[in-house]
Amino acid sequence: MTRTISIRLMARASGERTIQIKPHWCGEGIAIHKPLHADPENGEVSFDPARGHWRLTHIPTGMLIGSCMGSLDRAKKFAKAWDAEFAALQPGQTMAPDRREAWRKVVEEMMTEPPRAPRAPRARRGWAVIETEA
Repeated sequence: MTRTISIRLMARASGERTIQIKPHWCGEGIAIHKPLHADPENGEVSFDPARGHWRLTHIPTGMLIGSCMGSLDRAKKFAKAWDAEFAALQPGQTMAPDRREAWRKVVEEMMTEPPRAPRAPRARRGWAVIETEA
């Protein structure tokens, strides 16, 4: 059974509203989902279909705590490492300053494009490579 979480959306024009979503992954303190997009005309909220872009939300408050570029597995790796710490935080509490600094560095790392393995060269059919001596 998939867990549903509440997310708080804030917009200058419409103010604050809370919506229910089913995240792609959910721990005790952090949930991972696709970015949300609110249509300015009718207020309809939908998931952004962009590949390789994930949002991390603090479950107790429903607030965004970071974004991750790359695969869902990469986002899960970051979320699992910090899930217990964010689960212990309740609304109105803050992290210790050294932990906030550590989280800031994690967010910076999450937003970098993950390294990609180099592709092996492919031989094209119909093209011969001729080496000549100069």
